[in-house]
Amino acid sequence: MTLGTLRFGNMHRTMREDDSHRGGSSGIGFAIARAFGQASASRIIILGRRPGPLREARVKLMTELKAAGSKAALGGFKREKIEIDVLVMNAAALGADTVILESGVEDVWTDYVTNVRTLLDFASFFSKQGLSKSKNSGALLLQQIAKDTKVEDMQIINFHPGSILTQSARSKGYTEDNWAWDHEDMPGHFAVWAASAEASFLHGRFIWARWDVDELRSGELRERIDNDPYFLKIGVIGATGN
Repeated sequence: MTLGTLRFGNMHRTMREDDSHRGGSSGIGFAIARAFGQASASRIIILGRRPGPLREARVKLMTELKAAGSKAALGGFKREKIEIDVLVMNAAALGADTVILESGVEDVWTDYVTNVRTLLDFASFFSKQGLSKSKNSGALLLQQIAKDTKVEDMQIINFHPGSILTQSARSKGYTEDNWAWDHEDMPGHFAVWAASAEASFLHGRFIWARWDVDELRSGELRERIDNDPYFLKIGVIGATGN
């Protein structure tokens, strides 16, 4: 599939990048921002907690917003009367490589605040405009919101960005030789497509950026998506609620 024909002439696009391990000027988040710029988004806003990486990202992107927290950022949007059309929530706390009970309550809860609470803050704000352990919880939260929200009001799609050798991955000891890494442009361009009306049939679903878009939107896969409300959703296997 070629994304060259996708254009968003009047789009406000927001990306969060507040993971303390991720550089705001590189990685998956920046690739997504760059892809929206290439698709002619009229405004790109990056939110983050570290001013240094934000200044670096500003060289290629249009807007920098220094926020002490998600509520401060959302308050700024209201004051400036900025209406967001596409919201990409990309922040993540990777946490320690230990089991939950060995991590300590404070560390685990800090991860939940980043990976779940901030998603709720932004999703709540976004819906009220003109109209890993904790990462899984965040994805489920958005899935539940999608269940109660018409796609015409707010289109919600969860997607895995693929295997990208980001600064976060390098900080964990990974190198070019550990994996057949995907290119960061893959999730970037996929995010642009996921924001289009063409992807509305995936509302509330969990997918991977590396999957073939043409196969998803046609044939057997599309038929199953249209007819099975539990396909490509997070849940308990075997318990469909029927």
